[in-house]
Amino acid sequence: MAIPELTSAELKATHRIMMWGAAGATPGEYRTTTISAPSHVVAPPAAADVPAGSGSSPTGIAAGVEAALGRFNRSLALLVSAGRQLADVNLLAASLAAEVYALRPFPHGNGRLCRLLAAYALMAAGDEAGGDPFPEAMRHYNDGSGDGHGNGGMVVPLAAHILECRHFAWRNYVRNLRYQQ
Repeated sequence: MAIPELTSAELKATHRIMMWGAAGATPGEYRTTTISAPSHVVAPPAAADVPAGSGSSPTGIAAGVEAALGRFNRSLALLVSAGRQLADVNLLAASLAAEVYALRPFPHGNGRLCRLLAAYALMAAGDEAGGDPFPEAMRHYNDGSGDGHGNGGMVVPLAAHILECRHFAWRNYVRNLRYQQ
């Protein structure tokens, strides 16, 4: 099964749709200014992208997004071709969300966009997306999407959040089946 690659154009289009009508927002456009994140200030991105093959990490939002999406697309293709034996879909989803969230590519809506990206990653890998079926989900997501989580970065707490949401969704599904009998 061939899965089309996730592109930065699709990311921008998703943000444009998600932020349509929001006051003071520039939907679908990468930020060029400093923004305030939940716990700190995120400086403006570097203006120039690093040339390919330089061995340096990409700078600038456009290059960072392209690099994150490239890693995701390669990992997803490997996961699908290997029959899901080489990777965990929850970690794949968490990695994509964490990488894009760390860039904070847009002035507003980065957290919501990354939740959509995590759901997309799960569905692209053939799983159902876990929702937020319990009241503590937003706090757990915010805990997982903060910075400074040690060696695991944001990926480990976000993967735990995704698993927790999926656990509660499955538990509620089974409970509803029992009530229908």
